[in-house]
Amino acid sequence: MAGTPAPRPPLDTGARRRHHSTGSASGVSASHQPVTTLTRSTVVRRAASTRSTSPRAPLHYGSPSPADTDYHQGRPRLRDTSGYNPRSQPVAAPACPVPASHNQAQHDWNPAVGDLQRIGAGYGTGGSKMPSIPMAPGGGQLLSLVRSSVTPATWQAYGNAWSEWLHFAKGNGEDTRQLCDSTINYLVALRARGGSAISAQRRLTGLAFFFKLLGWQDVTKHFIITQALKGWRREGKKGDTRRPVDFQLLQRLLAPLQVICKSPYETALFRAAFSLAFFGALRISELVPQSAKKPGGLKQEDMIVNEKFIRFRIGRSKTDVLGRGCWVTISAIQGHACPVQLISTFAALRSAGTNFLVHEDSSPLTRYQFSRLFNRCLEHLGLEKKEFGTHSFRIGAATEACLQGLSESSVKSVGRWKSNCFAAYIRPNLIINQFSPQVPIRQ
Repeated sequence: MAGTPAPRPPLDTGARRRHHSTGSASGVSASHQPVTTLTRSTVVRRAASTRSTSPRAPLHYGSPSPADTDYHQGRPRLRDTSGYNPRSQPVAAPACPVPASHNQAQHDWNPAVGDLQRIGAGYGTGGSKMPSIPMAPGGGQLLSLVRSSVTPATWQAYGNAWSEWLHFAKGNGEDTRQLCDSTINYLVALRARGGSAISAQRRLTGLAFFFKLLGWQDVTKHFIITQALKGWRREGKKGDTRRPVDFQLLQRLLAPLQVICKSPYETALFRAAFSLAFFGALRISELVPQSAKKPGGLKQEDMIVNEKFIRFRIGRSKTDVLGRGCWVTISAIQGHACPVQLISTFAALRSAGTNFLVHEDSSPLTRYQFSRLFNRCLEHLGLEKKEFGTHSFRIGAATEACLQGLSESSVKSVGRWKSNCFAAYIRPNLIINQFSPQVPIRQ
């Protein structure tokens, strides 16, 4: 009939579901009770009492200056208090199909921003895709910022956990019971494969990240999951048994480098690297890059070398993903293992390059090369390389600082620890005290 408006087309099922969808509250992480001061002080006193009382030359460990320490201690902890619910606006989510076989080979899944922007085709229970994340148009820019909020290694680890969990995923995330069942089945399969409680906790952290990103209920904090994880830890608790590289062992490690390395330049390079790792209490990622093609490690522009001290800046670390940086100072000591002397010797020979620790061809010293030479030195001394790791230098710095009688706050300052986890690094009972008399300290 003329003048009668045409009837509007019916709203499709997907649009109706999006029109009526509502968000679900994200779970809140449970807080952990701090270790008491009495317990920590007992650990420090007990560690100090287990070592020989023979006089030892005082060591000057790398530690932030007072201004640096105040800066880091006064740094605010960022917390989201906006109450923003990501499901209140339309966005795309990781559109990853659930594999048909649970036994197919696993590969690293490093989700790109595009993966987070694709809308799942099967939106609903039984669909082959996971549902979309609601976000306003242009929200992909925020997703790239979300990815930048964690380190690349953490993002990939989270992606791998998510990819594994998708094998057991049921529904579309709206049903909390199905989410919980899927996560429980995933943990059961992980335990059947012989996984540890630590690896399970890391995967749950990745799942919680994506659950919150999707606006789903964080079922990783469900009572049965948290309690089962506690029992899992108690059942398989073995602890970290890596031995520390203390000052005495550091001196022994410097000797065989002259035989193992192919040139005086390489000898000076690795002596400087070992010295920086110990006296700076550095993580391996703070010292050298993962590979020659990846950024990381100490930069030449961040090094200050003179006759009395070495001062350098750690640009980015595991606990400083925003890259605020921290300056560390190492003072000179008496003896051939003086870090200022060893590092200055290498600085005088050093080839050009972005990183401070570089080979003669200007290529950076990598994590693999550092670990390989460290293991060869251990074998030369007749020690079991499986009992040590690159983290042994950092563990040794904390242990040696405690044995030198430093206070609890000073030990934390040596390793730039802001929590009480430093107590786990004090391991005087694992120090190697017996050496063959024919192994000289110096060659």
